[in-house]
Amino acid sequence: MIRLFSSIVTILYFLAVVSVTILCFSLMNFMIETSSEADIVLEQVTMKTFEKLKMKYQLSLIGIGGSRDGNEIIISSISFQLAHTMSQDECRKMILECAQKYLDEINSDKSLPLFLSVKPFGYKNIEVVIFMSHPDRTEPLHPEISVVSMTDGIIKYRTVNPENTYQYKSVMETYEEALRKSLI
Repeated sequence: MIRLFSSIVTILYFLAVVSVTILCFSLMNFMIETSSEADIVLEQVTMKTFEKLKMKYQLSLIGIGGSRDGNEIIISSISFQLAHTMSQDECRKMILECAQKYLDEINSDKSLPLFLSVKPFGYKNIEVVIFMSHPDRTEPLHPEISVVSMTDGIIKYRTVNPENTYQYKSVMETYEEALRKSLI
């Protein structure tokens, strides 16, 4: 009796796993089939950018996204993970170089301009985020920078408050200020 019950439970579990797997693959196919040409082209350009930056900075890609109005791309974003921390000057240099490489790839692609809301795309049309950790994957705490980002032309250097790890302390500068400081 116990063996029969165990066999029935095993069969039901197997059927549930198979059903969920089929559902997941169906949803993935639906999402792929409904991706617009703009999404597909932008993803290719973003992956090309990532491949170039990965080699130079040992970055891991953790996210891509953005916003659109219909078929027009308004903002494109890319997020990375870096397995070491850096000084504010090093963060500034890296975020500026990543942003410039991303813009270069977006603006030099032959088919993407058809979908851009602004031609050429500028630094206010992209978002670049780099999350940092120690090599052992622990989160750096203040005064070490844990996140550097550029959104809407503002660069933020965030540190995690050691008393409350859900709070950030931020230092901000405009893209232009960062560019001037990097040339000094």
